[in-house]
Amino acid sequence: MSDKLKVTVSFVGAGRLAWSLIPAFQKAGLAVEGIYSRDEGKAEKYAAKYQLERWGNIPKSISSDLVLLTVADHAIESVSRNLDLPPQQIVCHCSGSVAMDAVSSADRHGVFYPMQAFTDQRVVEFHEDKVPVFVEGSSENVTSLLKQLGHLVGYSVEALSSDQRQKLHLGAVLACNFPNLLFQYAARQV
Repeated sequence: MSDKLKVTVSFVGAGRLAWSLIPAFQKAGLAVEGIYSRDEGKAEKYAAKYQLERWGNIPKSISSDLVLLTVADHAIESVSRNLDLPPQQIVCHCSGSVAMDAVSSADRHGVFYPMQAFTDQRVVEFHEDKVPVFVEGSSENVTSLLKQLGHLVGYSVEALSSDQRQKLHLGAVLACNFPNLLFQYAARQV
């Protein structure tokens, strides 16, 4: 349990990343309060498995200190704009390829990017699987908080600008995802 960091977290989006990040935060002693997903079945599944509040609609008001957008890259900006959050809350997306400014509709915003391929078939153990976390914040305070969160769950943590993170993400896609796709194509030809 984390005695030093008392942060409450909520998730908007019930995708593959949320499937592993929620239990990682809970294991680190953080209070994960709730989850929203446009797929109500997924939200219900996650809420039941991880004992969370489930919201049926995008909540206009979330009381958590941190709201993590674990939605598809193309939805980050529009989902962020639909949230009506008080100035003290932090909204972060978790994408490697989307600039931090996509969530700039919130006063305090940032990026919490675990560089790892995620699946809902297996919960990724951040420390055991040696998942690096890259962060970016709209201020030093936000960056510092995101680094602390990253150290609670990640193998290593580093602050990167949006441009640096996008290049890193592209490199990871070329090194991992693209060869896997080629292997799949090759296997179909055999």
